Amino acid sequence: MGTGTSVLVALRENHPLAPALRRLFEAESARVDRLVAGLRAAVARLARPPVAVWIEGPVATAEDAPGDVIALRVVDDAAALPGTVEALHAALEPLERELDAAIEVRGATRADLDALPAADRAIVRTALPISGLPPGALVDSGAAQPPRVRTHADHDARARALGAAIAERLARDSSLVERARRQIARRMSEASPGERRELAEWDRLLRTRSTAQLRRLLVDPGEHATRLRHMLPFLSVLTPAEREAALASAGDTAGVGRAGRRTAKRRSPAKREAGGRRTKRRSGVHDRTRE
Repeated sequence: MGTGTSVLVALRENHPLAPALRRLFEAESARVDRLVAGLRAAVARLARPPVAVWIEGPVATAEDAPGDVIALRVVDDAAALPGTVEALHAALEPLERELDAAIEVRGATRADLDALPAADRAIVRTALPISGLPPGALVDSGAAQPPRVRTHADHDARARALGAAIAERLARDSSLVERARRQIARRMSEASPGERRELAEWDRLLRTRSTAQLRRLLVDPGEHATRLRHMLPFLSVLTPAEREAALASAGDTAGVGRAGRRTAKRRSPAKREAGGRRTKRRSGVHDRTRE
């Protein structure tokens, strides 16, 4: 079904190849999750954090083709930028070998972003954030206005808005629980002791709570739930559009772009199966899972 060039097809669950296709989609999703986790870990190992890091281009929008590199944009002060790019290149070598992927680190200053033409700004708005300020804040807020410093209450409101969006997805797809547990297992080996405690608690809750109980926890305003929401293992299941809509509902105008902008459409395996999958071939970091 579908119109134009975006033709969608539904997975026939009774087809002999359906289990293999389901495993393929899950492997593709796990590979992207591993990429994002590996990039965040590499940035965390830098001596000083850059202003922002994100994935941009076809990989960010899940439209990469065979041979496409993973374009990683690093924003930092002019004096620090060359050293940051060099250090990040070195930190990413193990991840490139692990994923058999080419990661290209592209440096930029805030002045470079201010000078971007409209077409390039649109690409930045579809970027997948890795660390630091969100891309939209840097291309849409303007150089004259520094980003507003967020309070603890702001961070709590953002986390609760994201929790509400995840709870809505969980109501439609309970398989997200197992996906979150796999994300926790991958993250454990790289997490700090404090993060491991939070992740272990999430894993216990995912094993013992019903879907309805988890949905209530994700929006609970209590202290315990508020603390847990700052380490959400479900976050990667939201598309960039869903994340931005949730943050906008929390009053976060710095993290989202102007109305009407294009947004990336990274879809979970379950959504691709239930709602259909584009016939356009996806490859690059996504398609290498098929080998």
